[in-house]
Amino acid sequence: MFILSSNRLDNSRMHRTRQLRSLLCISILAVFLICSAASSASAGASYHFPLYPVIRNNVSFWEKVYSTYSVNTAILHDKDNLSIIYATITLKDASQSGARDYNERKIKAAKQKYQKILTGLASGKTSKFGDTKRVALLFGPSASKTAYKKAADNIRVQTGLKERFLEGVINSGAYMAELKTIFRTYKLPEDLAYLPHVESSFNLEAYSKYGASGIWQFTRSTGKQYMTIDEVIDERKDPILAAHAAAKFLRDNYEALQDWALALTAYNYGKAGMMRAKKAHGKYETIFSSYDEGYFKFASRNFYSEFLAAVLVAKRLEQNQKIKLAKPAQTISVRMPAYGVTGNFIKFLHLSEQDIKQHNPALLSTVYTGERYIPKDYYLRLPSHKVRRESLQNMPGSLFSATQKKNETYLVKRGDSALKIARDHKVSLNQLIALNNLDKHARVFAGQTLKLPHASSPLPSQSTGKSSQPMKIKASQKKNQTVDVADSHSLVAPPTHLTVGNLHADKGVMYGEIITQSGETFELIAAWLNLSEPMLLSMNGLSDNQKFIAGKKILVKFSAISRTEFETRRKRYHNLITLR
Repeated sequence: MFILSSNRLDNSRMHRTRQLRSLLCISILAVFLICSAASSASAGASYHFPLYPVIRNNVSFWEKVYSTYSVNTAILHDKDNLSIIYATITLKDASQSGARDYNERKIKAAKQKYQKILTGLASGKTSKFGDTKRVALLFGPSASKTAYKKAADNIRVQTGLKERFLEGVINSGAYMAELKTIFRTYKLPEDLAYLPHVESSFNLEAYSKYGASGIWQFTRSTGKQYMTIDEVIDERKDPILAAHAAAKFLRDNYEALQDWALALTAYNYGKAGMMRAKKAHGKYETIFSSYDEGYFKFASRNFYSEFLAAVLVAKRLEQNQKIKLAKPAQTISVRMPAYGVTGNFIKFLHLSEQDIKQHNPALLSTVYTGERYIPKDYYLRLPSHKVRRESLQNMPGSLFSATQKKNETYLVKRGDSALKIARDHKVSLNQLIALNNLDKHARVFAGQTLKLPHASSPLPSQSTGKSSQPMKIKASQKKNQTVDVADSHSLVAPPTHLTVGNLHADKGVMYGEIITQSGETFELIAAWLNLSEPMLLSMNGLSDNQKFIAGKKILVKFSAISRTEFETRRKRYHNLITLR
């Protein structure tokens, strides 16, 4: 039997103790490093998107809107101080009969109740009981009568978004990883990928009353600066293609404003407007608290707070194991070597129309009705589990056309003019007028179907569709790449009255008058001025649905651009569409 001496036992214990201490030190160091890394990551996020004390209550409010309050809950709150919530009202579900009228009456009654309470407090009435006491406590003991009077006119109603936001998080699973990659590619913070939660709740069909479309909610005028929008493709509708535009737009905002809170607010309010706000007030916190010009109202003031709340709630829901996020679609991207004949293309690959629509939301209905072909150089996404690569690399020429198909008819949309339609379809305005028996003013109206003449400059002859030669196509994962090409077809003589008249200054800002011309729209004029269309209409006392009429005088404002640059842009537009 081997016996250890007492001394050797002590040495053995000491050795084991040293080992344990070493392991403990290593463990503590590892924990410290992990915590430090997490802290650094958190600090990095807050560096880009800081939670300023002045907006803490607003962020908390929107967090509850996104995660606590149901879509069938109306929240009565103070418009300026979002920590003051007077009441929550349970509404009827929108699917129930008569829900709209019932909900409107209930909300109106609640607003009147609290307006009466606040008006009473403003006149000196008090109570130790009930809602009057509760409302007084919301304002604190030092509240003035003026504060109560202002609050009576400041009641706002917000509907909860809990279910809609959750649905948006689920839908976002199909895109979020790629969206984050896109923003990193542009060297931008990847959390910008969460912005569609604020804009659209990741609803691909989202369309606002102001004409903003898709999950990124680009208007047509802004969208055209960053992507392709025409009668065949509207890239606003594609979450991935529009993300590239959003990244460029946000990058431009940040380069101009050098602050992410301001750059994000500019996504809603406009870059020019935020530059004016920054010049007047400097920091974001001061702008939030003090700026009250133009259309910088509740929505713009709260946009950054909503974004911070959306990121917070979305990330929390993404970590919830009970929530199953949508998965990215498995697709093959094919660069079209010519114009694709949609029907033939679908039949050859044994696909359905829905297969194309599902993976290519940017393609408009004209592609499926046969009015137009799939554009050349377009990156068409196809379901990989239904398509064999061998088929893609040996497609017959009958699937393609050398040229785009010409329209025979056109359905007039709101904001169209005969000149715009002629320009867009590269046809003669005089032929369009004669073919459709238009009056001397070439008036058209929304919903009218116009016949289109043949193009003024014939395109190369189309493919006969009988070629049996296979067309070699390379399948890839590349994104759509587009190049804007100016119209090269001519129409009519340019208007002569394009200069600005009656120039005058008011409070340091230059104003003038112009005569509206055929082919223009309020949206175009506002874009040339770097203003929003609603601002232009408001300046002229016009309603949102005001019909555009050529030959009318309107007021224009040069706060974001010089008169010379405005006139240059306007003349360039008319020269582009006129005979040279």
